[in-house]
Amino acid sequence: MSLHKIRQEWLTLDEAAEVIRQHNITLLPADLIRHALHGDLPLSVYFPSPVLLRPLNPPCHFACRFSKPPFPPSECNKPGNRKVMANSPPCRRDPTLQLTTSHLWNLPLIGLERLLLHQQLAKTLNRPCPKDTHCCNQIGIVVCDENDSYYQLCCRKSLRELLLELLATQNNLQEELHLLIGQLYGNGRNDLKSRLSLSVCYLQDTLPPDALFVIRRTHLEAFLTRHQPESKERITSALSRLLWLACKHNPQLDDEMLEHPYKLLNIFECWAREDGMHLPLSPETLKTALQRGAPP
Repeated sequence: MSLHKIRQEWLTLDEAAEVIRQHNITLLPADLIRHALHGDLPLSVYFPSPVLLRPLNPPCHFACRFSKPPFPPSECNKPGNRKVMANSPPCRRDPTLQLTTSHLWNLPLIGLERLLLHQQLAKTLNRPCPKDTHCCNQIGIVVCDENDSYYQLCCRKSLRELLLELLATQNNLQEELHLLIGQLYGNGRNDLKSRLSLSVCYLQDTLPPDALFVIRRTHLEAFLTRHQPESKERITSALSRLLWLACKHNPQLDDEMLEHPYKLLNIFECWAREDGMHLPLSPETLKTALQRGAPP
């Protein structure tokens, strides 16, 4: 069965499931997420609005970059390895920060994006959402371009807004933030209000509300090629009649063989080998063709 042409450059999970259904493969969006988590289907994210990125530096060299799931916990979750970046806390000035000009980015599933995908799967299955998963939670959400360059998803907030948000959601602050606040108070309280209004960059732990999990057309086509059901051999009615007539009037074949087509297959295969041909024909197909070609 030939693949239907996919015209879109990317598809949502629901759209991809519908395209797959048209190829006689029944998969739900939740099944696509499972395939993605097992490394069988690359996923991407579509950002309708520009987002702030910075290169993952130093690059992640954990086993999850190069191994198929399940990732080795000894490598991914060692306490000494969880802190990938020394400057993960907020930074005021970072020349590597850049607003995206491209909407479509690949998901390597090495950071929090993997946890978000597990949570999406849990919601789809009406199961409790996990709070943690394998791999590098400390590096935030990671995306990569087509050159396999890795970037962290960042956001800009005032220091005051960031501190209030962290206190409301985590009830505690990282050690680096305590040091930063200590420096602010150490410089005197006169300008503390203005300093709390300073814009800082911080790693995102959620995707923007308008972001979408999507599948690139090329990745979906490769997935379909790997999982396409084997097509059954089809012989038209006209060819079935010609086959029956050829067998009926062949002096080497008798009526008993026509009534037992399975015996004919070895003869056809022998003829094919003598002429240097390969005959990918199943006994069931030959039987069906002769039955269709026989006179009523």
